[in-house]
Amino acid sequence: MKKEPIVRKQAAESYYVSHLDHSFGIFAISENGDLFINGDWGQSNFAWRSFAAEKTIEAFREFLIGLDEGYWKSKMEYNLGYMDIKKVVVKNFVDHTWPLFQMLQDELKKQHVAV
Repeated sequence: MKKEPIVRKQAAESYYVSHLDHSFGIFAISENGDLFINGDWGQSNFAWRSFAAEKTIEAFREFLIGLDEGYWKSKMEYNLGYMDIKKVVVKNFVDHTWPLFQMLQDELKKQHVAV
């Protein structure tokens, strides 16, 4: 039996985060568990497919709120290292993008409380 191609619209959000010491980053998240980051320090992404039993944008926001620095940096470093990017570039990306991600986490926490 031949499988038919699928195109399905899914929920996603993007956030612009800026800080004087760390420049800016645009963070896009999807209900599928995708995190895409683009900013002055480069770009990276990671996908978590098992973040919750029910795949919703709200569940993924809650998952992201719980990420700590070591875990988050390890995922970004792995992904960037897989693309054979120089270690100094990877270090600059994670060191400057982590504070921006923390600001995103703070915003997601506010949204979570407001719901």
